[in-house]
Amino acid sequence: MTSKPTSAIASAAETRRREMPASIALTILTGGIAAAILGGPWPVGWCAVMSVLLILDTELYRRLDNAETAIEGRTLVGLCAWAAFSSGFYALLPITLWLHGEAAGAAAAMLLWVAGVVRHFSPGASGALPIAAAGAAPPALSLLGSPLMMAAMSHRPDWDLAFIAAVGGGALMAYVTQARVSASEAERALREAKRESTQEQVLAELMLGQGATAAMLVDGEGCVVAMSKAMRDAIQVDDPIGKKFEDMISWAPDRWREAFARAMSGEDVRFEEDETRLESGTRWYKWEARPWLDADGEVVGVISHGSDITPLVQARASAAANERRLTQALKIAKSLVWEVDFKTRSINWHGDVEALYNRAFTFEQFMESRTGFLHEEDRLALRDYFIRVGAGGGGCVEHRVLTGDKEGDVRWIEAWAQRVMGRSGGVRKIVVVSKDITERKRQEAAFIAAMHRAEEQLKSRRAMLGETAVATEAIDEAA
Repeated sequence: MTSKPTSAIASAAETRRREMPASIALTILTGGIAAAILGGPWPVGWCAVMSVLLILDTELYRRLDNAETAIEGRTLVGLCAWAAFSSGFYALLPITLWLHGEAAGAAAAMLLWVAGVVRHFSPGASGALPIAAAGAAPPALSLLGSPLMMAAMSHRPDWDLAFIAAVGGGALMAYVTQARVSASEAERALREAKRESTQEQVLAELMLGQGATAAMLVDGEGCVVAMSKAMRDAIQVDDPIGKKFEDMISWAPDRWREAFARAMSGEDVRFEEDETRLESGTRWYKWEARPWLDADGEVVGVISHGSDITPLVQARASAAANERRLTQALKIAKSLVWEVDFKTRSINWHGDVEALYNRAFTFEQFMESRTGFLHEEDRLALRDYFIRVGAGGGGCVEHRVLTGDKEGDVRWIEAWAQRVMGRSGGVRKIVVVSKDITERKRQEAAFIAAMHRAEEQLKSRRAMLGETAVATEAIDEAA
């Protein structure tokens, strides 16, 4: 399970839980030293109360952590007050020792500092800095102020010695604190590194055991050190560990030996589409072999992983075959499919554009209706047609294209268009099917011309028949 980032309260609770036994032990040691120096029962009582405060402090943060309480507002103020109260009680002992003029007071104060104050510095998300300051203030003031207080209470104060003691105690206190905090940070970094290493190991085990990618680790002799389940299933070997990989495969062992040798020399070897012929048929694999480097950067083996891309290769081949068939069909039908893409501001052609439009035109030329090969009389009609298609209309339009072979020679094109809407509701594309209908137009023109000729012949015959009828009537009247 992936652990979530540690919050400030959780980090503080963990620090207290981990440090509590050592803090209580140091507190008992400090109380014992004080009892030996001062005598009487009160150092023992102080030790007992301070141990209880340490336990209460740990339990308080544990409960706040379980309640997922954020260190802010009233909680922050309350924890600052609690830290100041606890540390203030801690400070009673070093103050007493200093006032009694005992040299051992400094040592006791330092033990007190390590036990009672450093625990308030928690790693992780900050927000506990005011709490740390509140917990650090009373012992720090006791160590810094007690020598000066003793000098002030003396009949013959030695201020030089007092200042030296205060500065020396403060410096020693800061040094011990920094050392303790550094040790805590180093320990935390070690735990984080171990946790990340464990997670990486779990991920590697999951990928080897449940991942779909075939992968393996081979040593310098070519023997398998680790292999994924997908790879074991592919080569149909239950226990490949310790065996040479080239002895377990029946296809292309020479290719593997070459890749292994190149990878052992430090080269990354890749096969984007490795064709392999098996008894069950031809398969295609994408795989690579890389050097396996140790901590010193020395090549100690090979890491190889790959995947079966047979469905992808077959789908690509099928798509290419379909495209060839479509292109052939368009060529036979003298047709062309083209798409006006308004998103990419481009035109995609499918078929022989030169056979219909002489040359491809650009998106800007299409939008401005300034293609030089269109017949001038058809420009406005073609523009109005595409405007209707963009608005949702349909139908087709016939227009002429100047072939340029000789003056006045044209090619007739029939265009059918349909719009394609985008996700935003606007027109994404206009798909056009253009067909060369020049031959049909010629046949229509020939048919119309033949009809005109027949009509003229019919008129001539009718006229001839009319003259014959007039002559016949004249003969009848003469008779």
